[in-house]
Amino acid sequence: MSAPHPTPAAGRRYLGLVLPHLATDRIERSLSPEARLAPRVVVALQQGTLRLIAGNGAATALGLEPGLTLADARARHPELEVSEEAPQAVARLLAQLADACERYTPLIALEGRDGLLLDVTGCTHLFGGEQGLVRDLLRRVAGAGLTGRAALAATAGAAFALARFAAGRGGVVVPPDEDLGAVLAPLPLAALGLEPARVDSLARLGFRRIDDVRAAPRAPLAARFGAELLRRLDEALGRAPTAVDYRFPPPAFCVERALPEPVERVEDVLGLATHLATTLSGALERHGVGARRLDLTLFRVDGKVTRLAIGTSRPLREPEAIRRLFAEKVATLSSLEPGFGFELLRLAVRETGPLTAQQDGFGAEPDRAAALDGLVDRLAIRFGAPQVQRLVPADRHLPEEACPPVPAQGRRGWAEAAAALALPPAGAAMAPWRDGPPATAFRDVLSAPAVPLRPPAVSQPARIGGWEENGVSTEDGADAEGRALLRVIGPGAGAAPAAAEAVAFPPPQPSPASGRGSGGATAEGAAAEDRAPLRAIGPGAAVASVDAGRMAEPPSQLFLAGGGGNCDADGAIFRESWCAEEERPDLAGPARPLRLLEAPEPVEAVAEVPDGPPIRFRWRRQLHPVVRAEGPERIAAEWWRTAGDLPTRDYFRVETASGHRFWLFRAGLYGREAGRPTWFLHGLFG
Repeated sequence: MSAPHPTPAAGRRYLGLVLPHLATDRIERSLSPEARLAPRVVVALQQGTLRLIAGNGAATALGLEPGLTLADARARHPELEVSEEAPQAVARLLAQLADACERYTPLIALEGRDGLLLDVTGCTHLFGGEQGLVRDLLRRVAGAGLTGRAALAATAGAAFALARFAAGRGGVVVPPDEDLGAVLAPLPLAALGLEPARVDSLARLGFRRIDDVRAAPRAPLAARFGAELLRRLDEALGRAPTAVDYRFPPPAFCVERALPEPVERVEDVLGLATHLATTLSGALERHGVGARRLDLTLFRVDGKVTRLAIGTSRPLREPEAIRRLFAEKVATLSSLEPGFGFELLRLAVRETGPLTAQQDGFGAEPDRAAALDGLVDRLAIRFGAPQVQRLVPADRHLPEEACPPVPAQGRRGWAEAAAALALPPAGAAMAPWRDGPPATAFRDVLSAPAVPLRPPAVSQPARIGGWEENGVSTEDGADAEGRALLRVIGPGAGAAPAAAEAVAFPPPQPSPASGRGSGGATAEGAAAEDRAPLRAIGPGAAVASVDAGRMAEPPSQLFLAGGGGNCDADGAIFRESWCAEEERPDLAGPARPLRLLEAPEPVEAVAEVPDGPPIRFRWRRQLHPVVRAEGPERIAAEWWRTAGDLPTRDYFRVETASGHRFWLFRAGLYGREAGRPTWFLHGLFG
């Protein structure tokens, strides 16, 4: 996270770690001590020839510097060991070393291909002071088979300059009150991190040390060599702020435990995680927040690091709940790979959310919404957060873009998102417009603030077996929020919405042009025309039907009705009529299937008239004669999108002779849009 300070922060302490032979150390770690004494270089293809890019200590002592061609190097020393560069492997090794250095501080940045920057402000007293921290770091680096140089100073530029050009085996520590200008004065200009070409240009003019640049007038230097030279100098001396790009942002809260003896068992790790969560919960409660993202970092004795990350749907600070989530995370791993054991555990909160205390009464029921969020958290840990999704309404015209999936662990909890789409309370009614909409209706809508979308209320939902409230179970403890969630998500939320996928719509009236619409799946004559057949699916043979003769407008949402009805030879069930006036759906707009194809599939369709519904179509090499059709429902893309790529669509709901119902559309308008209109199948009912 790049976070430049407006002014040099007083009291900051930076530790620079340089690994000058990282490329060769990576190879020599697995070699015998005798083999490590041989001169070794790493080469890469540059400007059409192999050149040296790194060498070990023995090669450096022989004068083999980076940039030298391999032919010249072999001519000088025929016994030279040569290896090809492996930048990805070197980067992985540097990242592993950065993970191991998190035992000192969570604020670590990568510097080039062979350096690390540690912000150790306020951390040195935990390791016996600044000298003790530097010695411990160099000891662990040497134990890993790497060559390291370290320096600790008040600025990042000074720390790296000293680490590269002045640090010995024991490192360098510059006291906070010491003048950095005097310390950096004898170092070469390359210590400022300038480009080699610019360093050569300065050397030709007599500027070889940092002290030479400090004593020269600033304006001519800036005019001749640019502002980069003076900026690097000011950053090293503490006159200007330094932007540091840390690997991870600093945690909001962090607690750790150093162990006198390493632990290996999973039960011990989870027990220590519970202890850390208990310590952390007090700090979270004092600040009125809860954890949304947590990291449990396990430091092994040999320097390797295991990181366990979890997320939550709602702010959380209960230790036992945190322990259960980490137990789920551990269960997804084949092993924690403790090696010789973990000697340090750290629990960090990466993201927080507001969490206030709530007072429960004596008869308070269990928090079912929290249980639903907990289920989502466990599923996200088991299968990965991107795999657990919820649908959210979007302001898009095209059906495939109307409800895009988003991760369930969003800014709001799963249950909170469901509550925004919950049904209104029982008994609540919306006052209809008896004489049409008032003149100010649309003006009021345009000027009103955005409110959560809510599906229209359906009066007296039927109970079918163990299911109620539009096909969602209430016997398993789901509350109104859970019901709304399952209703919105549909098939992805469980088996209950299967009954809700049956959508009823009235048969179309005969077309003046074609006379179609008189046929159907039944042979009951004109009376059958007033009833839409629907196959019984789902628990308890839930059915939906519409008495088109008594409806003032076509219904657009499934109405579940339990009880009896008439059944034809094909198994279609009807209700003779609505039992009461208030049972009729009072909804506008055509019904749409709950299931859409991943992408609309082209079909071969034949229509009696160009703009009419299809009379038959071929889909997936199978011919489907159409006996009923309703439409069109015209859907066009947003005005700012290209009409050539997204032609206007006319959607039709059709029923075939076999009783299947499909949602088809014709892309393009005859005579008004370029190209020949084509037919696509987009969804299936039931």
